[in-house]
Amino acid sequence: MRQRFSTFALFWTVVFICQTVFSQTASDTLCSQTTSFNFMSKNSRVQLKRLPIRGFEEYIQLHPSVLYQDGKLHIRGGRADENGFLINGFNVTNPLYNSLGIHIIPEAIERIGIKPGNYEAGYGRANSGLISTNLRQGGENLQVDISFQTDKFASEGKRFMNTYSYREHILVLTADGPITDNLRFFVALENNTLGDYRKRFSSGFQFERLADMNPAKENVRQGQPDTVTLSYPDGFTPENSRNRWAVNSTLSFQYKPFRLLFTGMLDWQRYGSNRRPMLSLTNNREFFYTNTTGFFGVQFDHAIDSRLSYEASIGYYIRSQEKQDNYFGNDWQKWADSSAVYRASNGESVFRDAWRAEYSYLLHGFYFDAPGKYQAYSKDKQRHLSGRLAVTSRHFKHHTIKAGGSYQTYWLRQYSINPFIMAYLDVDYPNVAVHFPSLGDIPYSVASHYMGNTYGYDIQGNETDGARQPVFASAYLQDKWDWGDGRIVAGLRMDYLDMDGRMLDQYKTKIDGKAKSYVEWSPRFTFDFRLSDSYNLSLHYGRYIQAPQLKNIYYNEYQVSQFLNSTLFVHKPIALDLQPVKTNNFQLELTGSVHNGLRFAAALFYKNTYDQVSTGKLYASVPDFYINPNWLVNEDASTARGIEAGVIANLTPHLNLQARYAYTDLKGTGSNEFSSLGTIEQYGYRIVKEHPLDYSHSHRGFVLVDYSRKEGEGGWLFENSGINLLFSFSSGHPYTRVQPLKSTYLPYIQGVYYMKDLRFRKTSDPLNSSRTPWLNRLDLSLYKSFRIYKQVNATFFIRITNLLNTKNTLNVYEATGSSTYDGFINDPLKTGGFVDIYGERMIDIYRAINIQNGQAYWDYLGKELYNHPRQIFVGLRFNY
Repeated sequence: MRQRFSTFALFWTVVFICQTVFSQTASDTLCSQTTSFNFMSKNSRVQLKRLPIRGFEEYIQLHPSVLYQDGKLHIRGGRADENGFLINGFNVTNPLYNSLGIHIIPEAIERIGIKPGNYEAGYGRANSGLISTNLRQGGENLQVDISFQTDKFASEGKRFMNTYSYREHILVLTADGPITDNLRFFVALENNTLGDYRKRFSSGFQFERLADMNPAKENVRQGQPDTVTLSYPDGFTPENSRNRWAVNSTLSFQYKPFRLLFTGMLDWQRYGSNRRPMLSLTNNREFFYTNTTGFFGVQFDHAIDSRLSYEASIGYYIRSQEKQDNYFGNDWQKWADSSAVYRASNGESVFRDAWRAEYSYLLHGFYFDAPGKYQAYSKDKQRHLSGRLAVTSRHFKHHTIKAGGSYQTYWLRQYSINPFIMAYLDVDYPNVAVHFPSLGDIPYSVASHYMGNTYGYDIQGNETDGARQPVFASAYLQDKWDWGDGRIVAGLRMDYLDMDGRMLDQYKTKIDGKAKSYVEWSPRFTFDFRLSDSYNLSLHYGRYIQAPQLKNIYYNEYQVSQFLNSTLFVHKPIALDLQPVKTNNFQLELTGSVHNGLRFAAALFYKNTYDQVSTGKLYASVPDFYINPNWLVNEDASTARGIEAGVIANLTPHLNLQARYAYTDLKGTGSNEFSSLGTIEQYGYRIVKEHPLDYSHSHRGFVLVDYSRKEGEGGWLFENSGINLLFSFSSGHPYTRVQPLKSTYLPYIQGVYYMKDLRFRKTSDPLNSSRTPWLNRLDLSLYKSFRIYKQVNATFFIRITNLLNTKNTLNVYEATGSSTYDGFINDPLKTGGFVDIYGERMIDIYRAINIQNGQAYWDYLGKELYNHPRQIFVGLRFNY
């Protein structure tokens, strides 16, 4: 792979040296990098309002090399943790997952720019894609806009126009304008309420008078079991609601040569997250999360004279999340208290003893939660402080020199605890070995068995000095050289990464101090030139550095000791320290216009990423230490090459068309950090073989058709109206056909267990040689605007996602290659033993839960078999 990379690099070097003789002046490099494939960059607010889709995740997928698979973002074949996010120039990436750290109100967006690995030296910490969002700023005149849209045309579980209501409404208020001649504001307020944010293709069911078969219960052993009725609604997912309030705002002050821009964002949401709602039908206790996120930043620009300027910024980010329940909120010390639970549930939840919930119902082989069953309590908190400084000099005739740097430091905390620990304070409770007067008196040797992966908090949940504090800093120097009709932008960037990891002692048996920090150097080059008045050619090369997601290395001492000393199989190995991931990216880009109504862009790209995280073995240096646990290491690599093309055509004064397409050839040695786990467990070592990666969609694209008429066009019925159609398509993703090697003792996970526990399967075909079916979706929006009073306008609109209600297969059962048959339920040889034990109704319940609704697939694997069904919104917008 390294040899091929060197050959390709030499080829590109020869190409750009030969091509520079044709160069002419190009447009601004940073702008072209941001918007080459983002035809929404001009008049984006108008365009976004008319689109049938809404939301940050939906908008960025208008770039053909951007896709979400199983809820994870991939750009140009990169892993989900190889992206970075900027808002008004501030980095708002969550370092634990390398994901977006705060909610962006769609109506607050001025422009979204996607830089897929071709950005200048001033930017970093994003190997695959840097997504830069600019929020709106205040205009010269006061404008107020309020909109409301909803799908609440049917009650929960009731069919409406061959689909269902997900109990969603969206209320947005925006206002902007001048406060004084030099001071302008913009503010957006959003409330989004969703009864079911999962939006699944699901079928209701009802089973009456099912007898409990759990032998752990005394009444079952005595032949007097409880009977239970299971009832699940059509087209609606209980316990997965969300209510969000958000504010996005900017305040700009300009007094030449000074400029200040304040950015403020606040997001509060409460949401349920139950991936097994069908198994919770018998439990009246619900758990949910509350999440509060805030960001405040200020940017200062000063043009000292026409040749020298500087810009500085500082930002502060805070995020907190907490798990609660509908009995006691966040008072987790009561969660396992049987007396308190009995009172809170009005006597519906009865525990088996003072601190333990009743055993689950066993209904024909399926375990359903008992009333009042509790879960672990958790909370976490993030803070970060960032600063940035850049100086630009234009003292030389053809050169613009820019130098700068950035600094970002974090404080990360996490807390989790089993509420049963409160039993140690109950002197009358006999089922614990020792009692303590208070929670703070419980020693860590006891508490650690009930605390999850906690750092930055003590046993009572109070903040301590143990927060993880990664630091990321950078410095760069860049020269933009304009000569004649050409431009070269060359830069060098230095990244300092202190991930605040830990290291093991020399024997690799325990934690022994802090891990080292890393310094990496990254060259960046861009060559822009014009082939003619209509055609421009750009060449890009860059090396990029990014820390892996830090959740994989943040573990406390007890958790680490469990990993190092356990002989049990661990589905997700850990690490204490990992190296940064590196990427080399090349791109050749051609843009142009055939005539006034037709513009196009095309790009060839090649990307080589190495030191990606994978699973290996940790070998201790102690002779009698025989446990060699699985361990995360930097040993994976991947290569992505492909072509992107886009066209925008103004076919008539009323009809516009956009089309984009991407072909990507993506191969590597592992799709994620756990991909090699199966071969290590089966063979004792890692097998390194290049293969298509799980998220390799070879073909992706969309066609957008917009037809609109302005005021005075088409008569009173059609003036100020329009229709927008968005058709998107994608080839399926690779998977491996496998054969399960053994059965499990529970029917519930018979069709999926082998896809998570990779020890119990063998491949039937070459790795990732099969593919899921193609995907396609058609979305529609209609609108009609009219004046209701002087400067007050109203717009009525309808927005329909998945207009044809297409049921796309996102994933399949790897034993069968099907999304409707899991290889178990239709095989009498596999089901016979379970039927003998649990009766024929086991078959009926299995079909209802797992085949019709994919419950085990979703619960056990965290993935969905199908896309979202049709959703119909009707809305009204008022504008002043």
